[in-house]
Amino acid sequence: MGAVEREFPASVGDRTRVTDRWRWAFLLTAFCVACLFVAFRDTAWDMAHTWQSSKTYSHCVLILPMFAYLVWIRREQLLLTSPRVTYWGLTLLIPLLAAWLLGYLGEAKVVQEFAMVAVVGVLVLTLVGTEVLRILAFPLSFLFFAVPAGISLVGPLQNFTAWFTVHALTFSGVPAVLENHTISLPTSIWAVAETCSGIRYLFASLVIGIFYSSIVYRSWTRRVIFVLASIILPIIANGVRAYGIVLLAYLTDYKVATGVDHIIYGGVFFITLQVILLSIGLRWREIAVGGPRLVSRGLPNPDARFSHRGVLAPAIAVILIAVAPLLAKHLWDRSAAAAGPDAISVTADQPWQRVTVASDDWDQGCNLEQGFRERYQSGPQYVDVCWTSYSGNEGAELQGAAKGYGNPEAWSLAAQGRKHATLNGRNAILEQDLLQSGTNLRVLWTVYWVGGEYTADASRVKLLQAKARLLGKSAATAVIVLGSENPVGGVEADQKALQDFLTHASFAVSPQS
Repeated sequence: MGAVEREFPASVGDRTRVTDRWRWAFLLTAFCVACLFVAFRDTAWDMAHTWQSSKTYSHCVLILPMFAYLVWIRREQLLLTSPRVTYWGLTLLIPLLAAWLLGYLGEAKVVQEFAMVAVVGVLVLTLVGTEVLRILAFPLSFLFFAVPAGISLVGPLQNFTAWFTVHALTFSGVPAVLENHTISLPTSIWAVAETCSGIRYLFASLVIGIFYSSIVYRSWTRRVIFVLASIILPIIANGVRAYGIVLLAYLTDYKVATGVDHIIYGGVFFITLQVILLSIGLRWREIAVGGPRLVSRGLPNPDARFSHRGVLAPAIAVILIAVAPLLAKHLWDRSAAAAGPDAISVTADQPWQRVTVASDDWDQGCNLEQGFRERYQSGPQYVDVCWTSYSGNEGAELQGAAKGYGNPEAWSLAAQGRKHATLNGRNAILEQDLLQSGTNLRVLWTVYWVGGEYTADASRVKLLQAKARLLGKSAATAVIVLGSENPVGGVEADQKALQDFLTHASFAVSPQS
């Protein structure tokens, strides 16, 4: 690779003045970023809390130290530039703050968090200019890995792990049958739970792979190859891990690789593979040849100082950042004061009749203080209806806990999808979840009610909530969950029972007078 030309101040005095300019630029940028985190402290706290509480995102704790290191190794390049205020960067700040506002009003935390991280990059652009942004483009982009996102990959990863394990066992001469995420052997039954999807190791491997490749390689080809290896390896390795654990337990009559053992073995296995991958990648590292060629040209306007323009930009940025959460709180409080629904009801025609609900482990998913649970029966078939209401003054739970599998020891999610059905006499698409507890299966159909509209799309729920709060209307939300668990007939019988119930049932919401 040829020599690289760099510009640098021609004299010690020039270098001193540039250092002074950088000192002021750094302080102003740090001040604005600090104001951002103070103003959006709830968003920042939610991110940090997720890092601490979820093992899937425990790697996020390392993103900030990694970011600092990536900036540090670029310090010489930064000192060879002149920080300049770029006012058009403020035009990018406004839509990002608007995105954060909509995320706040729609209770979409991931939108708020991505917007907050993007604002950091825009502040760098505004306060130190495009040339500096080009140098820091990768470190600033790397910060997005601090956002806990990507949980939707759990399902596909579970499917691959279960598929790989069964085929590997069959190839090894061990009879195995796969149903949903359950692997049945002659002497045991194994469930590929969400924690077995390998998403935790995939995220960690991806972050390490991108960070490592940016340091040891200059060629984009080598970087892309190493990052792809960092993605593919943990996915395949997780299948091998699951296969090895089941096989080892089977061959040792379940004396080894059961209980906590399989977690320990899995962790050691992945760490070993990661070390091997990094060691192999190091063999093709790229080291600079000859070193850079420095050219004495001097920086433009080395005597320039931060004028009122340099102070005005951060002042405008801080004002805009401070206004966003104040406006968000005002809109939220205005919506909370609006009249919401007064009563909710479900009626069903013959042959469906309301019956007494026997207590079972699905009760935990229905918050009866905010809704109700009813059971309807038609012959040997029955359907549970759980309706949980949220006033719009607090966050609405739209996932596991609202559907009755908040306790993974009772029910685990085996499969998800969409189902066409009839709701209040109209065609509708409902969200379908297949839950598993041992050998028992429960089919759940979920639909959400917001502002008079029924939808099965949780993302649309967020949009409808944000729209209601922007317009000063009530953002009250209801989660309607229909469940069926008939021991005879299986999943198909449950689906037919749910559809038949919806054909004879009607849902109503009475507004406050």
